[in-house]
Amino acid sequence: MTLIKQAWDSITEKQPYGNNNNNIERLPMGGGSPLRIGASVSGSTTQLQDMQAYGSVGWLFAAVSRIAQSTSTIRWHLYRRDMNGDKEELYDHPLMNLWYKPNPYSSNEEFLEIAQQHIDLTGESFWVLLRNGSGQVVEIWPLRPDRVAVIPDRQDHIKGYLYRIGNEPIPLAPQDIICIKQPSPLNSYVGLGPIQSLKFDLNSEKLAAQWTANFFANSAEPGGVIELDEMMGNDDFEKFVARWQQQHKGVSNAHRVAVIERGHWKDVKITQREMQFEQLRRLNRDIILGAFGMPAALLGVSESVNRANAEAAEVMFGRWVIRPRLERIRGKLNTELAPMFGDDLEFDFEDPTPIDRQFALAEATGGYNSGLLTLNEARARLGEGDVEEGDQFSAPAAPASPFALDVSGSVQKAIAPPVTKASPLEKALNRMNRNWKKRLAGERKAITRYIEGFEKGLSGSVVKLEASDLDDYDWDWLTKYGDDVVSELQDGFQISVGMSFPDIPDYEVKRLAAEYAEARGARLLQVSGDLNMVTLTRQRVGKLVAAHIASGEGLGKLTRQLQDDFAFSPERASLVARTETVEALGKGAFGGAQSQGMDEKQWVTQGDITDADEACLKNEKKGWIPLTALFDGNKQYPKDTVPEHPNCRCNVIYRFSDAVDIDPSEGLADDISDAISGSRSISEARCPDCNHLLGKEVVAANLWCRTCKTEVVFR
Repeated sequence: MTLIKQAWDSITEKQPYGNNNNNIERLPMGGGSPLRIGASVSGSTTQLQDMQAYGSVGWLFAAVSRIAQSTSTIRWHLYRRDMNGDKEELYDHPLMNLWYKPNPYSSNEEFLEIAQQHIDLTGESFWVLLRNGSGQVVEIWPLRPDRVAVIPDRQDHIKGYLYRIGNEPIPLAPQDIICIKQPSPLNSYVGLGPIQSLKFDLNSEKLAAQWTANFFANSAEPGGVIELDEMMGNDDFEKFVARWQQQHKGVSNAHRVAVIERGHWKDVKITQREMQFEQLRRLNRDIILGAFGMPAALLGVSESVNRANAEAAEVMFGRWVIRPRLERIRGKLNTELAPMFGDDLEFDFEDPTPIDRQFALAEATGGYNSGLLTLNEARARLGEGDVEEGDQFSAPAAPASPFALDVSGSVQKAIAPPVTKASPLEKALNRMNRNWKKRLAGERKAITRYIEGFEKGLSGSVVKLEASDLDDYDWDWLTKYGDDVVSELQDGFQISVGMSFPDIPDYEVKRLAAEYAEARGARLLQVSGDLNMVTLTRQRVGKLVAAHIASGEGLGKLTRQLQDDFAFSPERASLVARTETVEALGKGAFGGAQSQGMDEKQWVTQGDITDADEACLKNEKKGWIPLTALFDGNKQYPKDTVPEHPNCRCNVIYRFSDAVDIDPSEGLADDISDAISGSRSISEARCPDCNHLLGKEVVAANLWCRTCKTEVVFR
């Protein structure tokens, strides 16, 4: 005996139904709550006709069956969310087993196909949940929508449901029914499917098909009329009609030569109305397919179809027809079925939208070749993963002409210049930039899920959500990202020390880097940190949520605003990465100089004086100052080293206070060893490529030219 039979028997045993439904005033429901049958909401007669039309109108069948079959073949996944919003996929779980075998007689594909048929034909689909002795859901059965009536309730909105088989009404509790519907603008208790907008068009198509069938089956008209000069008797008329039907009625007798005694044949021409009959049927087809958003090319209609618009039809079908239907089902699964098995479970489906490979390839190739995209960004357009050193832009393009003349006049093929290998500092910057983009994008998604979950959990209106409710969100970025951020900061610091002071032992460099990274990471990520990045994020999200509450608009707009806001943008990620890289560069050089015992420093701007920031110029004018002193270009936030601002390209150089200046005209031949040891200094250090000033009175060191992005060694 199946569970549904047991449920039926238990219901019928507890409630004796009479043959006259008017005699039943109240029914027990979900623990004894009374229901009034007279208040039920149902459109069973109309819904029955809509489902019957599925088997009688060819284009309706084609559209609904293709959509239902495509929806049922999508693969689903079950995940468990942790407190950080990360998801772990579950492969062997009672809920997943139930979903892929909802009842003993249906597979997941069959179940979803009939559910989607009901939604597209009637606007709603009802699933009844059967439980075992422990109250756990173990079976799911689809119900015919025309047999389900909704019982409204002023307080709880829905009191329950009635399922009728014949004259037997079966009461069902709200918690035992999952109802998926396309909302009706006139009645919140029932659904409205595409077919309801096609009443006259479907009837017109049925009559047109019937007219065509009747023409071939019943017409004895060979394209003309027989005229007689005199009246025929009844016997002669019946014989003539019988012979005519025998010789000319039906498809097999079409166009046979007619032999007529004492009569005259008169042709009947095809009228303009009959000539437009085919156009009428095509119009009916287009209206039916249009109501479902169904591209005709996917049903084998080859009118004006080429490869380009056929592929576009596949993308449109997956994105705008199948995916919205899957999202509607997913919403019900995650809000009504999954919570019965645990609050941290959620369903998701594989996106049915096919990748437009041709467009993606053209975009990736063009973007990379033009220098707009890095190699990894171009690969992401194609769904491919990152590769080592893939954060570089392409090399400059070769000359427009495929040939170039060498100095000897011989013709040679032009060779594109090789790709410049990224420096260690550039790699660190690219890594930090890439990771911050992922972190900010992940935070945006997690905050959106939190808000959606909060609103869905409310029993009343969405306006009950307050900006202060965001305080319960997990804002502890130090726990979420601390280890990775500290690792990135350590790398930048170690690279800086190695560039400026290559002779410092590795263990000392690592010690300095660890101290800096731990302190800097806490300042950036801790809620109480003075550089706390969370503060800006919380403020921006709070303002957007407050505006969302005031406007009363849907979550879709809030989601788009969060996506476009600076707090989660790639621009913010780049700003953070650039600032922290330059900060690590400056602190690394400062820590290395301090470790070496140097006691003086000097701020050096790069480039033309017109390009330098006013605060940076103030710092440079101070000349050599004690190592522990502060540069006061920015009076509000004085600095001990670079950067003065996020786009700062300056350097800070270091020396021992007893260094002696050298006249460049005298050279270094006799005193080179003293200069290297720190007792001498070079008068001026410039980049050999761009001639930008890197420092004055420089002690032998490795300096970094930010203009050329190269390391310059002075010895």
